[in-house]
Order: sequence, then structure tokens, then C-alpha cells
Amino acid sequence: LAIHLALGQHHSDAALLVGWTQPRQLDAPVRAVVTDLARPVGHALDRVLLREQRLRLTELPPGPAQA
Repeated sequence: LAIHLALGQHHSDAALLVGWTQPRQLDAPVRAVVTDLARPVGHALDRVLLREQRLRLTELPPGPAQA
């Protein structure tokens, strides 16, 4: 079962993929749990991407206006 991850600060075509070792009926409660799980996963991924972006910005050499 794949659920799209909605990110707040970044654009992504990411999805949370959940699988089982045995065949399983994808009924409404199972879909609801996976959908509820995707929200905090997307939030965590968004925060990681934001942190990486901030780290890259701090590693840039100073520009002409900053020198």
C-alpha cells in the first residue's frame, strides 16, 4: 500500500510504502492506519530536508556583500 507524503516546505513525489509478508485485505481500517502514519512520516522527512538545506547554506563561502 503506497500513500503520498505531503510535505510542507518542500515539493516531493515521495510516498510511504507499507507491505506485509502475507496477503492482506486492504479494508478501511488498514487504510486509515497507514494514512495516519503517513502524516508524521511526511512531517519528519520535511524537517530533515529543511535541516539539510540550512546546513548547506551555512557551508557556502561568503559572497561579495558579506566579505
